Amino acid sequence: MKALSCCVAFALAGVAVAVVACGDSSSPPSGPQAASVTGIAGDSQVGATSHPLDVPLSVTTLGSNGQPVEGVAVSWSASPSNGAAFNPQTSPSDVNGLASTVVTLGAVEDTIVITATIPGLQQPVVFHVLSVNPCSFGRPYTVGNTVSERLTTTDCNAGGYYNDFYLLSPTVQTGMTLNMTGNFDTWIDMYLDNGTRLLPVGFHDDISSSNLNSRLSIVAAPGDYVIAPNTANPAVTGNYTLTSSTHAESASGCELLFVTYGVVLNDNVTATDCPDTTGTGSYGDSLKIVVINGDVIKISERSAAVDPYLKLFHVVFRQNQSDSLELVAQNNDSVATSTTAFVSHLVPGQPGTQARLYIIFAGTNGTTQTGAYTLDISANTTLSGVARSTPRSPWAFSLGKRVIPQLGLHRGL
Repeated sequence: MKALSCCVAFALAGVAVAVVACGDSSSPPSGPQAASVTGIAGDSQVGATSHPLDVPLSVTTLGSNGQPVEGVAVSWSASPSNGAAFNPQTSPSDVNGLASTVVTLGAVEDTIVITATIPGLQQPVVFHVLSVNPCSFGRPYTVGNTVSERLTTTDCNAGGYYNDFYLLSPTVQTGMTLNMTGNFDTWIDMYLDNGTRLLPVGFHDDISSSNLNSRLSIVAAPGDYVIAPNTANPAVTGNYTLTSSTHAESASGCELLFVTYGVVLNDNVTATDCPDTTGTGSYGDSLKIVVINGDVIKISERSAAVDPYLKLFHVVFRQNQSDSLELVAQNNDSVATSTTAFVSHLVPGQPGTQARLYIIFAGTNGTTQTGAYTLDISANTTLSGVARSTPRSPWAFSLGKRVIPQLGLHRGL
């Protein structure tokens, strides 16, 4: 498993080893005894403080004949003592010799040593788990999976909003739609981990004025991403479900599809696309992209069927008012001999301090033109063509009406 911009402890489950009794000269034991154990599972996990580990800890007790022993009372303890709680504290082995317990980590952010004391064995079985801040923990996720979870006050509190984190690492350009439903007003964020920092790449609040669930559609370049289900209002908790499906690597109708740096779209200008309110063309595709102050966004639109016309708008968020669009760049023919449209725009502001939302409008220079085109969003974010590498810093990105946390995540199971 890949660490996200930090070193990570790997979670290993189902590792089978044997611990053999060394003999004991104390008073005769009471109750069933084990001569050895095997099937030790759940060691070396990473978990969030105040949350259960993903996998219960367990051992399998065996008799001197190598067969499972039922009724061996395995007791569990932690060091430090407040590092974990157990349910049950003492777990009798079942007919298959299996004794297990659910571990809920305490508030300690450290390596927790857990011991399983087993009657009949001179030495306990020792487990090690890493307990980390909830803002530094995420679980692997695959498009198509369904997750039913609950946001609680012990989850990551980022600017007053409780978050869970799921990790997704497509190896090829991927279109996806993420759906979050809940018994509260939901919100979903998505970030890219570029190896040195986490960058916001998409977000969504309400599907409609009467539907407070969230739906984020995005075409993402290969990379490591973080999906963050959270809430539209601060200090809210509740149950939610996260689902996802694949999405075409193109825009349908007038949907506002998110894209990332490094994406190439093969799409079509059709009469069902967004209307061109500037009067340059009749319609085109509108795409959302999140950019960072000081970065450069470079886009080209090529076509053998239409005369491309590119426009780039900055979305200006206004508190308690309607948002507005500011045209910051546009292009028809990149050079006299080519109809390819090309835009290069330096995002203003102090580098690395704020995220901004832009809309790319891929249209035409003729009011009746329809046809295929290719949109290429460069992966390079500097004028020189070399991607900027900025160390992770403690501040949070600010994007309009939201505060986006700066995270460093450990990977769970």
